[in-house]
Amino acid sequence: FFPGHPNMLTRRLSTASLACRARVQLSSRSGLSTLRLGLAPPRSGLSTVVAPPPPPPPAPAAPPEEEDARPFVVRWWKSILFWSFVASWAYSLIQQNRSRRGLDEEEERVRACAPVNADEILELRALNDVSSDTLATLADVAGAGARHDGATVPQVLAALAKAVGQPVREEYALERMLLAVLEVRGAALASPAEAAAPRIPLDDAALALGFLSNGPVVERLGALYASASGGGPGPISAERFVAALGVLAASGQVPPDKQVALDGVGRNALGVNRSWYVEQPAVSYSAAELADAAAAELAA
Repeated sequence: FFPGHPNMLTRRLSTASLACRARVQLSSRSGLSTLRLGLAPPRSGLSTVVAPPPPPPPAPAAPPEEEDARPFVVRWWKSILFWSFVASWAYSLIQQNRSRRGLDEEEERVRACAPVNADEILELRALNDVSSDTLATLADVAGAGARHDGATVPQVLAALAKAVGQPVREEYALERMLLAVLEVRGAALASPAEAAAPRIPLDDAALALGFLSNGPVVERLGALYASASGGGPGPISAERFVAALGVLAASGQVPPDKQVALDGVGRNALGVNRSWYVEQPAVSYSAAELADAAAAELAA
């Protein structure tokens, strides 16, 4: 087959195997660059080594940031302004909440001191069903002596039952109201005899019991005016008006929310109301203060 060379096939095969072995060794010595890059070895008799790509140049270092030497307030003035506004608003809410809570507590105290509440007043009016004309005869029924010197609480209740013509329903509640009026007048009692058996003027008793009238509101207001003025058609003096308000407040006929208020704390030098940052104390109106408030409301 190969003339002159009987072992020519064997020699060629061995030569080819040695060439392949040399290529593999050369590839392993060069870091397997040819195999790693996925390049096929050259088919020529000489092997070619492909060098790896050079590494990228290092990125330039960022220049160091300059330190802000400005004061803290100048650097963060926006944050300081924002959080100052939030803190001021929250503090004002806290102070207003405290003032409102104090007002509610004072109102509850006045309500607890009242001899009757609004529901009991309505119940007493419905149970007894007394007309305004009947209440107007209370002084005549009590007698001339009581009209001049006043009457004790049992005498007033007995005269009321006599004027109505039947026993008074829920008499104990009316007794509490009359006793509360006597407590307001207790400081005016001069002698020990008056303190032992206090007498209430019939005009004050008629004011305290005027809510029993089953007539319309205008009729009840007319009866109250007649009791406060002593039955005369003329105007009521300031002193008598204050005394009438004291009787109505003591007997529980003035709503508690009208008897209490927040004491104003005024404004500061900048014209800002101090109630934004100062707790306002809750106060109870006296009879004179109630009269002043009513006069101011009417004038407005």
